[in-house]
Amino acid sequence: MRYGSRKHHAKQSSSHNFLCKSKKWLTKFAVVQGDGNAWLYFIFGACQWLPTQHRVNKHRDVDFQICLLCRSGMVENMEHLWVCPALAEEQLQLQTQVSAILEGLPFSSNNVQSRKFNLRQGWLRLAKKSSLCPRVSDDRLNALTLDFWNANKQKPFIPTHGFSKAIEKLSRKSYPRTLPPQCLALLIEVFSLNVEGFSNPLQHFSGFEQWCSSDPEDRDFGAIGSFFDSNLAGKNTFVVPDHESVVRVLLKAKTTIESPAPSRILMLLPAKTDHKFLVIAQISGCPFFSDTQSSTSELSLVLAINKESMVLDPIAWTLGSTRLKEFSSHLRIPELTDLLFRERISPKWGRRVSCLNSLTLDMKRVSSGVFSFHRPLSNLVDRNQLKICNLTTSSISALSKINKHKFSLSCLGVLPNQLRKLLRSEMGDCEAVLAHLRRVFFWGGYKIWCTRKRLARQVWKLFNKAEPKRKQKRKFDQNPSACKYPFHFLY
Repeated sequence: MRYGSRKHHAKQSSSHNFLCKSKKWLTKFAVVQGDGNAWLYFIFGACQWLPTQHRVNKHRDVDFQICLLCRSGMVENMEHLWVCPALAEEQLQLQTQVSAILEGLPFSSNNVQSRKFNLRQGWLRLAKKSSLCPRVSDDRLNALTLDFWNANKQKPFIPTHGFSKAIEKLSRKSYPRTLPPQCLALLIEVFSLNVEGFSNPLQHFSGFEQWCSSDPEDRDFGAIGSFFDSNLAGKNTFVVPDHESVVRVLLKAKTTIESPAPSRILMLLPAKTDHKFLVIAQISGCPFFSDTQSSTSELSLVLAINKESMVLDPIAWTLGSTRLKEFSSHLRIPELTDLLFRERISPKWGRRVSCLNSLTLDMKRVSSGVFSFHRPLSNLVDRNQLKICNLTTSSISALSKINKHKFSLSCLGVLPNQLRKLLRSEMGDCEAVLAHLRRVFFWGGYKIWCTRKRLARQVWKLFNKAEPKRKQKRKFDQNPSACKYPFHFLY
């Protein structure tokens, strides 16, 4: 027998033993709850076969695997399932229940110092001594420390001089004028935007989940890359290009909305720009930028959007158009655009959920406890933080391994082995506590999956209503229909 075959056989045998060991408690859970589908959830979850977008479309392009419930643009796999903003309510409920159990365990009275807080405080002191301080506000300096942390928090060691060098580079740069925050907030609300296409560390708006910059050095502060090089499929982007980039922006918008993922790009362009997209509004003589100087050039607010985005992120046009007109008297909405939106029946579906919703942000907050394996969105409590606590070397080693346990396994009721060893040395008999914790994790994960199935079913019902029956598609067809006009997708 070849080595590869023996390795495959050993892997199958290990999976078989794992399922057999879990059979007893899982059968008890399913019988007591009276839900036989829990068996299917466990078996398919253990084999990584839950029908997520990634699993169903694994032989297709990545754009077909993007989550349809949130605007993150992430591939919907098993890891994304537990952090998807659309399932934040169920995720927070599970996290709260597990935290209540862990508070009664040994070591729960030990508090760890937040690595994030300590580093940001040091960076803020350095920023106030730099040459950049007179140019920006304290709020922006604080935002810079947060951006630098989010971009580098995965690194085991972040040198202090790294932030200092990044700040000094910023102080030597100059940036163009930007739109006022109240204008950006309005556009985000009306068009469900989540990516700022052309920005920089000193001017990017916090209402956007992500931002792009053509400067590679801006990645130190969280830029996802250049607008032209980034994959914007599944995202809703806003761009204000300069005159030299208009043609490239239009080409990027055209290729982006050809994706099967729900995508849109809202552009503020010179009014005389030649394009084939929808003009949302025409602006003339409006002080549109943050320097409040009167603008003599005429601008157009142009929307490039595909059919999937029209359905999954519907635009509340009646309210949105009113808000746009109230913002400035210099803004005029073309009659054709107004009629196109008003004559359509919008689907009874809210919008894809933003990563900046209150529940998701609440789960990202730093906790002072020594356990973090039940908080997939928060920062990992590592060995260096645990060393500060008054703990033995063996306890520190066990806790660091526990916190690295995969959350997807916990949601199947599979707890870290080190947790039993740790509790047994402190409590003696700990099987009752572990059984309770296993039960809470399993049914909490199962509830998250059931909610995901219900929401996904609603999405596919929208597509079934919007698409009339037609001949069977050829294998190389990517879009549901050959027509690219976004308004034809609605019913």
